[in-house]
Amino acid sequence: MLKRFSIFSFLPALFFDENAGGGGGGTETPPAGGTPPAGGGGTTGQIIFPNEAAFMERLKREGRSQFNELVKELGFEKPEDLKVVVTKAKETEAANKTDLEKAQEQNQTLQNENTAIKKAAEKALIDANMQVQATALNVKPERMKAFLKLVDASTITVTNGIVDETITKAAIENALKEFPEFLKAKTDGSGGEDFSGAGGGGQKDLGSLPMAEYIKERNKNSK
Repeated sequence: MLKRFSIFSFLPALFFDENAGGGGGGTETPPAGGTPPAGGGGTTGQIIFPNEAAFMERLKREGRSQFNELVKELGFEKPEDLKVVVTKAKETEAANKTDLEKAQEQNQTLQNENTAIKKAAEKALIDANMQVQATALNVKPERMKAFLKLVDASTITVTNGIVDETITKAAIENALKEFPEFLKAKTDGSGGEDFSGAGGGGQKDLGSLPMAEYIKERNKNSK
């Protein structure tokens, strides 16, 4: 069993020493009342330190002595050997921590990639469902791509790979209320509304224009 290393374990030796004054940094004083007892028996003398520095130096020597004993009990020849072991242990801990951080970063990267793939797949499902719904509501096929860009799909959800068709249809209908010019003309028998301007004073069919021109004409008409 290792000895307990404590400063208090050697404090008594600082004040009561059979070899008082012999290199301890203090001087021995005889007991009160005269000469010491004959034959060297009785209570040992008390060491009186001349100043605090001498007292602290004695503490350091006693501390170093007990520390060296502890080092030897741990199986090391000298304190420097223990320092080498501690240094290696810290280096190993730092290396292991770095490996753990790398593994965590790689795991986070994989999670981010999986999230991106999932979002891309859901967007593809939503876009396909919107096109089906828009076709059913008589959006012009040739203007489908431009129209779908105007639809607010932020509320459309995907659960277990299935798009909520009710929300999708509502989003398409809301977009058609604001942009009815993308509907087919009703003259083709599809039931859509006629926004071509035929018979209406030659108004342009905005739904057939390229996106840049469409936005320009729509802004002009809204003034």
